[in-house]
Amino acid sequence: MWSSQLTGLAQAAVEESYIAAFDLNQALPRSKSEFEALLEQGKPGILSVADKIEQLLASVVAAHFSLSRRLRKITSAELKYLIDDIERQLRNLVFEGFLSASGLERLQEYPRYLQAVSSRLDKMPHMGEKDRVHTAQLVQYWEKYETLRRCRLENQRPGLNVLRWMLEEFRVSLFAQGLGTPMPVSAKRIDAQFEKLLS
Repeated sequence: MWSSQLTGLAQAAVEESYIAAFDLNQALPRSKSEFEALLEQGKPGILSVADKIEQLLASVVAAHFSLSRRLRKITSAELKYLIDDIERQLRNLVFEGFLSASGLERLQEYPRYLQAVSSRLDKMPHMGEKDRVHTAQLVQYWEKYETLRRCRLENQRPGLNVLRWMLEEFRVSLFAQGLGTPMPVSAKRIDAQFEKLLS
């Protein structure tokens, strides 16, 4: 999977460069010359953006490898719920095409998300019942999100995207509060976002 991410890196760099070059207030290009002018505008930023994404990818690869190795060492049957939850989280963060799917803004948060997983594992085996309760809550939220994602209309994708990353930030607030979150997040706010999407 990791070797194929190089193609995703190039694609993500191009996408981010042209998004940055495009003024959202201006009209879409309507002629070949306007389109080519937009291409020229975005070209200078490609290498800079690619470098940022490459550094983030290297960080993600190293953290993912370290976390996967730590999970394989957990043999306690009582902690199977924890292994299942973290493996599911990692699959939903790192998948084929995640670089372009996530976008640079969100990719910049990945090191913190993976550090939160590491911090959670650092607390073993003294996690207490609270960890299990939080995990059950997150599983319910994720299943509800997946159900919505499968059946919602295209115009609801922005709201679903907000919800998806709220859930990731909620994980940080539950398991690694010291790392902080860039937005206020709580079960109440997540419930409100679900209500918004369901209305």
